[in-house]
Amino acid sequence: MKQQVKLLTGKCCSSLVGDIKNSKTTQAYINAKRNFSLEYIDATPGITLPKEFSLQSPSQNSRSNFDYENSVSLHKNLMGIDVNIASDKRLWCGLTHDLFFEYSCERWIKGQSSYTERSIKERFHFEGKTAKTRLRNSISRLWWGAELTIDRSREGHDRYRLTEPYWRLQDAVQGLMERKFGLYPNLRREFLELLALNPQLNGKEIRLWLKAINAAGGVTLLPFLDSDEMLLLLKKLGTASGVTWSANTP
Repeated sequence: MKQQVKLLTGKCCSSLVGDIKNSKTTQAYINAKRNFSLEYIDATPGITLPKEFSLQSPSQNSRSNFDYENSVSLHKNLMGIDVNIASDKRLWCGLTHDLFFEYSCERWIKGQSSYTERSIKERFHFEGKTAKTRLRNSISRLWWGAELTIDRSREGHDRYRLTEPYWRLQDAVQGLMERKFGLYPNLRREFLELLALNPQLNGKEIRLWLKAINAAGGVTLLPFLDSDEMLLLLKKLGTASGVTWSANTP
């Protein structure tokens, strides 16, 4: 059984984000209980989810421990999204305030000693057109994380083999995805390939490596490098940044 995913009206999205400063509305996020009404567009865009679909709630020990599983599951099951809809705030704002409201509150608000209006705006709303916007909203980040890392040359679950290192090191890899060069498929693919083969890399090493990649982008036409050229460049930049590659790195 499938359920239709509805889009909020643009007016409703604007009303919700404009109401963040309202203390009553803020309590809705803190308590994970909606105290506001939602308005949907009349037509459905053909987006569906299985009737009983749900996301795994974060554990007390680690809020990010199910991000990988949720990312793959959502990407496999959220059907009918095209390029335009994938960047439409009416979709993501609707999902974070309706089907996945409790999940979003538990993932980003519940139990936190502090939160800001900015964090609510980033995690529950979808204001902007940049990669940062796509990768900050509570639900769009899961779908886009899989979309940007999927290997469509493979079959089945193996298509998401590069999605795992992305989520495992998300705090550091976010520096790739939110930069312009993170939009280059050739760079993104080879970067994640190297991460998958080098699980020993830590956040500090990755950040220094990304800094070197960013600098190289000023003198090298990165989008036009083939796979071998990109792999060679990334390894060279990593070595110069202090990375020690594992023995199975090509």
